[in-house]
Amino acid sequence: MSGAQGPEAQGSEPRIAVVFIHGQGQQRPMEDVQELARTTWEADGRGRTWTAPDARLAVADLQRITTEAGQPPPRVDFFEHYWAHYMAGNRLEHFLTWFRDLMARPRRDAPRNLLPVRQWVVRFMESITLLCILFSLGVSLLLPQPQDGLSRTDLRDAFFGLPIPTPTDVTYLLMLTTVGLIVAATLVIIVHEIIGGVRPRPRMPTLLSLKAAATSVSGAVPLLLGVGFAITVGIVSTLIFQGPLLQWGDLRLPLTLATAIAALLLTLRHLNTAATLAVIVSAAALVIALLGDIDAKNLWVYGELSGWIVPVKTFLHCEAGQPCFDAGGWSLHVFFALFSFAFLWSAFGVHVGIGAARHWWTRLFWTTIVIVVSGVVAHWHLNSLYSGDATGTLEKEQLQASWALYASGVTLVVVALAGIFVTRMAARAFLIPVMADSARYFSRNPEHIEARQQIRKAGIDLLDRLHDPKAGYSRIIVVAHSLGTAVGYELLMDYWARQSGSYVMRAGEPVSAALHDVERAAQALNGCNDEDSCEKARAALRIAQRRFSRRLRTMELEKTAFGHAEGKHWLISDFITLGSPLTHASLLLADSRADLGEKLGARKLAACPPTLHGPDGEVDACNGALTFIGWDGQPRPVHSALFAAVRWTNHFFKTASWIVVGDVIGGPIASAADERRARRGPDRGDLGRGVLDVDVDRLGTGKLFAHNEYWRSALSTKALGEHLRNGRKPQHIAKLIEAIDFEDKSPD
Repeated sequence: MSGAQGPEAQGSEPRIAVVFIHGQGQQRPMEDVQELARTTWEADGRGRTWTAPDARLAVADLQRITTEAGQPPPRVDFFEHYWAHYMAGNRLEHFLTWFRDLMARPRRDAPRNLLPVRQWVVRFMESITLLCILFSLGVSLLLPQPQDGLSRTDLRDAFFGLPIPTPTDVTYLLMLTTVGLIVAATLVIIVHEIIGGVRPRPRMPTLLSLKAAATSVSGAVPLLLGVGFAITVGIVSTLIFQGPLLQWGDLRLPLTLATAIAALLLTLRHLNTAATLAVIVSAAALVIALLGDIDAKNLWVYGELSGWIVPVKTFLHCEAGQPCFDAGGWSLHVFFALFSFAFLWSAFGVHVGIGAARHWWTRLFWTTIVIVVSGVVAHWHLNSLYSGDATGTLEKEQLQASWALYASGVTLVVVALAGIFVTRMAARAFLIPVMADSARYFSRNPEHIEARQQIRKAGIDLLDRLHDPKAGYSRIIVVAHSLGTAVGYELLMDYWARQSGSYVMRAGEPVSAALHDVERAAQALNGCNDEDSCEKARAALRIAQRRFSRRLRTMELEKTAFGHAEGKHWLISDFITLGSPLTHASLLLADSRADLGEKLGARKLAACPPTLHGPDGEVDACNGALTFIGWDGQPRPVHSALFAAVRWTNHFFKTASWIVVGDVIGGPIASAADERRARRGPDRGDLGRGVLDVDVDRLGTGKLFAHNEYWRSALSTKALGEHLRNGRKPQHIAKLIEAIDFEDKSPD
């Protein structure tokens, strides 16, 4: 190593390296790690820090932050694994594709503190779809019956001896069917909410799914839809205004058919497809409503129906003094009820105790409230419609129909414009620069593999240089925030897998005995069944982990190992995660909680404590071991035993009732001690009981949404130091200093 690397050549003084891995977003180099050094070192009265060039850092804007020489040991160097530049080129499509896949997960697999977000998105899509379908149906009802043109073509003659229904017959039946489907879709929405959702059926390949084959094609889909819609509107308008080939009334049938299909898709819970089709159909209906000859007098007017369908119309619409259902009035009642329901449905559900309630009876209660309020509103409209002079009932129905169509149309336009504005602002401020990082990192699409590989390689190179004996470090601590915790988790798994083949566990040696201590502590922790006993077992495991890590640092290494690079003494003692999304590991790293368990059991992912296996290779949590017999007949630790040598501490701010308070992204990672509690839902993490979860106090940050405040303080260095010495706030900084443990107080 060159002299610019500073500490490695002097090596007589014990040194610690702290590697900080930043989170998602457009982070600036050195900004976060400088604040970490200020709050955990300078404010704690340990001396000054300053920056120095370091050739081990691959980015020119990065420097090493070192501490003052001559102070009580250890001396600490702070490094940053900076990876934001590898995520350049984010697009909104990256986030939307990833978010759509997450939303497709069943409700029971969704993390509890994300349930309000998921619930509101689902309800909003259901409400918008229902409003679009209602508006399209209203336009169809108020279009005139054509007097000439295509719909007047006489098709009543027999065709091969069979009577052929007229387009008017088909339109009328479709209209009745659509009304029934809308009511059925609403009932399905309600039932689906109460039972908590069902697991999605396997999807067959569709034309829409093929768009992922090429990014350029997928980006052109919205443009092609828009151009196709514009061309269709132009052709239809030309045919109508330029001659008798087509009338506005001729659009009744295709508009009703498209509306019926959207309602059917909503009933079958194909929500994405139903919402897309409903929006397109409602846009066409809006053009027809603005340009076409719609009139409230056309409500339920269907003349010259075939003889076999006349009795149905007579019964439904009170014709010829016959007993009837009075569909004219009840259709308005249903419309107003569903219109109110669609609004209230999206308004309720954001609060964690209402829309995302865990118990079905709570969801049933609030759903009943929405239905009752919607029914009361519709009943008020119905009473005002039929009160007073009965001779004016028809005119009132027509007036109410016009008002309903106007209200729903204006609502859709306002919601569409507001949605475009909010989406654009959110995309520029948050979704593209921040959330798209997570979308690309957790996605396994081929286009994102290169960026993730570059991030991993840069981290491996940094750890390799810090593990070099010439660097002079005796211990490495990895501190990671937000998405950086997932980067660090996979980085440490990879680095351990590269090095573990060099660690031979010969019988009778201290390192082998230390690993057996970890195995016994892991067995005890896996076998505990209450929080108190698990807490004691976790403390014993952390002592055993640190002891094994120290033995790895001093053990004699094999010069080379079959299939592995040259081995190095293991120096990483702690992995500290701040606001980690790995609390949702089953959502982000696997397809379900069961799939996550299979990956942990198959050693594809690392658990804390490590997953134990028996001699036959099966998972054996209470009697298994962490070694395998290598190519030379010698026992070695398995490649997934990372957390046999690394302690995992996780800090999180508890999320309050409303998701904007606390930290909705982070949360506990350790598995629950009570298995029955764990089965009720992912309140806790799923990566093992050995993670030390620390619920830190948000109040010391002075922020409501405190996701970025785990190592920050608005206080000056001097004021923060006084608060820390007096045991006052901020508690989150004191807990972080305790977790880093510069003095390495763990007993040997």
